Amino acid sequence: MVAALREHQGNVSAVARALDKDRKQIQRWIKRFNLDPGTYR
Repeated sequence: MVAALREHQGNVSAVARALDKDRKQIQRWIKRFNLDPGTYR
């Protein structure tokens, strides 16, 4: 998750496309793992 966020500069939609997951699923994982996509921008 962290690697994907770094690779896509914190862009949740781009991470979802890369992992072939729904954007909402990525957002749930971000919340579950207490990540802040803004720190990868």
